[in-house]
Amino acid sequence: MIYLPQSFYYLWYNLNLSYYMLMDTKKLIRYIKGGASEIEKTKIIDWIESDPKNMKEFMALRKLYDITLWNNADDNLKHRVNIPFMKNAGIAILKYAAVFTLAFFIVSILSTDVDEKELFSSIEIPVGQHAHLKLSDGSKVWLNSHSKFEFQECFSGNTRKVKLEGEGYFEVAKDLERPFIVELNGYEIKVLGTTFNVNTYPGSGQTTVSLIEGAVELIKGDGQKLFTLKTNDEAIINQNGVELRQIQNPDQFLWRKGLIVFKNTPFDEIVKTLEQAFDVTLKVEKKEIMDVEFTGKFRRTDGVSHVLKVLSISNEFEFDVDKEQNIIIIE
Repeated sequence: MIYLPQSFYYLWYNLNLSYYMLMDTKKLIRYIKGGASEIEKTKIIDWIESDPKNMKEFMALRKLYDITLWNNADDNLKHRVNIPFMKNAGIAILKYAAVFTLAFFIVSILSTDVDEKELFSSIEIPVGQHAHLKLSDGSKVWLNSHSKFEFQECFSGNTRKVKLEGEGYFEVAKDLERPFIVELNGYEIKVLGTTFNVNTYPGSGQTTVSLIEGAVELIKGDGQKLFTLKTNDEAIINQNGVELRQIQNPDQFLWRKGLIVFKNTPFDEIVKTLEQAFDVTLKVEKKEIMDVEFTGKFRRTDGVSHVLKVLSISNEFEFDVDKEQNIIIIE
C-alpha cells in the first residue's frame, strides 16, 4: 500500500484555491491510487464530468500527488513508480505561490535505460499562477504566470542551457567553467553567476532583460554578441532594435513574492498585468484612462477587484464583474 506523507495533505489544504473541493479529498486520493470501490469510482467519475472546474481540480490534485511521490517518497516507493534517478533529480520544488493550484505540466523521461544527464523536463505555469524551483547546479528560478521553462535534469557538457518563454527571475549559481545560457526567441543570455529577470512572452513583440546583479552577455541566435549588461542595466528588444537603459522600477521584480507593483505605469500596461496575474479579461470602455499613469503596490492574494477599487480612487472609473464570462468591464 502507498502511504502519502503528511506534507501532501498540508500542501493541499493550505493552498489558496479559487474554489473549494466538493468531493472528499481522501476519496479522490484513493481513486488516484487505484483503491477506490466501484461505487466510489462511479461517483467520482460523475463528479469530474459534471463540471470543467471539477476536472481542473482533479488534475491539480493528480499532479500534486505525482510531485509528492517524486519528492517525498522513500527508496522503495521510488522503485515502485520506476523513477530510480530521482535521487539526483535536477528539480526540487522549494515552495508554491499562495494561489498556486499546481496545475502545471511536468514532463520527464521515466526510463531506466536513459542516462540521467540526457533527461529533460518542461514546466508550464498556468495563467494566474507562479512557481519557485531549484536546478541541479543550485541555481534558483522563479517562473511567472503563463510561462514555459525547459531544462536538463542533470546539466552535462560545458554549458548549463535552459529555455524560457514568459517571465523568469534567475539566481544563477557561479560556475566559471560552465556558463549558464538562457535561450529566448532568437536570442541567448550567457552568464557565469548572477541575478537577472527576463520577460519574453510570445506575442508581446518585446523581450526585456533586467540585470539586478553581476553581468550578462546578450547574444543573437547566430552567435553574434550584441553587448554586455552590467548591474542595474536593462535591455528592451523589439522590432525596432535594442534600447538600453537603467532599471526604472526595481519593485517590479517582486512578482516572485506575490506582489504587484506599479510606478507611474500607464493603465494599458496595468490591464495586461492584471489579466496575466488573475486570469481574467479586462474590457476598457473608458478609453481616456488608457494613458493615465498609476502608482501602487498590491498583494496578489488581495484579488483583482481590490486592485481596481484602489486605482479607481485616484482616477474616477467604475467597473462591473461578469463572473460567468470571467470579464471585468471598466467604464
